Amino acid sequence: MLSIGYGSANPPTGVAEVWVTITSAVSGYLLYMSVIANVATQLSHADPTANAYRDKMNDIQEYMSYRKLPQDLCQRIFTYYDIRYQGRWYNEEEILNEMSEPLKEEVKHHLCARLVKKVPLFQHCDLNFLNAVIMHLNIELFQPGEVIIVEGSYRDRMYFLEYGRVLMKSKSMTKELKAGDYFGGFFCLF
Repeated sequence: MLSIGYGSANPPTGVAEVWVTITSAVSGYLLYMSVIANVATQLSHADPTANAYRDKMNDIQEYMSYRKLPQDLCQRIFTYYDIRYQGRWYNEEEILNEMSEPLKEEVKHHLCARLVKKVPLFQHCDLNFLNAVIMHLNIELFQPGEVIIVEGSYRDRMYFLEYGRVLMKSKSMTKELKAGDYFGGFFCLF
């Protein structure tokens, strides 16, 4: 770097030439580092939902540590967030609440209509009724081994299985449900 501008055969000879060479080399290095820092900053801001997810996971980690939650519970919590948000953080409820009612209906219809239409009871229903049902749906995520409904308990919900499997057990039967099936409420299979 010290011989830039002088060539390898003509190194700087005087104090002033050495000073100019060093200053320009340092300036070039600082400019190079500034460019690298700007690129790194741009890349880190390229996906704000991923950054928000990392921040959220850090908050959750701090909370679990503060509350001294058992390691297996912490792992299940991390797994829940990984599956639910897939590395992107957004507040879906807030986003939907900011939309006009027609937009919100269209989004929810897009997300849920195919699940509701598979239920025989809903197949011949009026579109306005189906939209009303769809507008009251919420996303719930359950992990393997979690109990969703206990046989004989009060059932006030119906579940539409978008993906995964649910094992339904009673004293007299066991049935595995898969994506597209439904259960719960007065639609329970038992």
